[in-house]
Amino acid sequence: MANVLCLLLYIRCENNIARTSEGLLRGYNVQTRNGRTVLGFSGIPYAKPPLGKLRFQDPQPPDNWKGIKDAKHHRKLCVQHAYIEEALKDLVMGSEDCLYLSVYTAKLKPKVLYPVMTYIHGGGFEIGIQELIFGPSYFMDHNVVLVLFNYRLGSLGLFHAAISESGNALSNWAYAQPGFARQLAVKSAESLGCSTDDSQKILDCLINKHPHAIARQQHNFTGRYVDVVPVFIPSSDLATKEPLFPKDPKDLNTVQVPWMTGCNNLDGLLKSRLFVIHPDLYKKLQDNFVDLVPGLMKLSTRNTTVLNKLRKVYFGKSRISKKLLRNITDMLTDYFFIWPMTKSLRTHSGPLYLYYNSYNGKQSLQNILLPYKALNGSFHGDEAMYLWHWPIALDPLYGQDLKFSRLLVQLWVNFATYGTPTPPGYKFNWPQWNQISQQYFKFNANGSVSVESHLASDRIKFWDNLGVAV
Repeated sequence: MANVLCLLLYIRCENNIARTSEGLLRGYNVQTRNGRTVLGFSGIPYAKPPLGKLRFQDPQPPDNWKGIKDAKHHRKLCVQHAYIEEALKDLVMGSEDCLYLSVYTAKLKPKVLYPVMTYIHGGGFEIGIQELIFGPSYFMDHNVVLVLFNYRLGSLGLFHAAISESGNALSNWAYAQPGFARQLAVKSAESLGCSTDDSQKILDCLINKHPHAIARQQHNFTGRYVDVVPVFIPSSDLATKEPLFPKDPKDLNTVQVPWMTGCNNLDGLLKSRLFVIHPDLYKKLQDNFVDLVPGLMKLSTRNTTVLNKLRKVYFGKSRISKKLLRNITDMLTDYFFIWPMTKSLRTHSGPLYLYYNSYNGKQSLQNILLPYKALNGSFHGDEAMYLWHWPIALDPLYGQDLKFSRLLVQLWVNFATYGTPTPPGYKFNWPQWNQISQQYFKFNANGSVSVESHLASDRIKFWDNLGVAV
């Protein structure tokens, strides 16, 4: 990441030629949603390809080049196992030679410097196709510099203001405790026929395996059903020369910068969709709640009293069936997203802006990942469908969906520009969140907006007092 920022600092542009610390780049024209022509530079190396002995190692600075390098084409996506979709669970795609970025700018020499928006794509650290999905044309209607980049994923991978969408470092699926990474390495090595006598033998063997073979053994870490809780996640890297996570995120000091964060009301449906695809799970959960829930939710406890309290809060005395899909989804949304998000809000020392998205648009990832639209609301990742142009997945937006998209993009650009989504003089006010008022901005199902307070406060209090780790 440091290399990305360093490269950007050295950009000097003449016509469509950019001078970077590594050499000259020739860009290309890009059309925005509103018909504006902006300049793009794609396929910019920000590190040496992590091939051979560089596999699993810290990124190295890219090599310099002579002459003018064409920066007109996107490079290959990073190696990944497309396990999230049942029909694609055996598909492995991508290349290790993938550490490239794209930069888009509205003007080459603006009179006033533009805010820089750098987007780190989601996918639980295991999957993600940057610009094949996240097209820049919506944001580039505005005066910003936009940076998109690929990064190593899964078993091969791992400002002045920040925006977090449906996830943060305190989510239990986002950070692994010390020792867990080694357990994964040993299990991966065993599945690939490597000796596990010591770490060096494991490393030497894995370096010589095909990257797709390493990615494919992802299925060894899931059960009978395709799971979406990531396995290969960040952990402390204190032993490296330039550690990104020298401590557990819970123990790190926050930076006093503006932070905008939020989640979708159906974030948990990303996991509860298993009940839609495999309806037999309803009866299994009904009959074996105490046995199944710890695995379903990656809970740190199997205490019967604790688990029965959980059942009472979300299901009461009702029999678990298809009618209670929303209840299952709320339980998963609260534990995986809203509760850790709230704990993060309590610790942050800078200005805070919280949103809750329940917009029920025509475009939804439910249309792609489920056999039918199971619940009304906003699925995990749905906001991205309105922030980015998805040329391979979506029809053009229109009507209320288009209005909602323009609103989201404007608020995100405002935040990058001013440090607040609604600067003075804007048509409405998005107040800051604090521990007393706990005000948040709600995107309602019909596309309207409102200011509410104390998001899911009773359920969050329940989780605070339940005695399980986040």
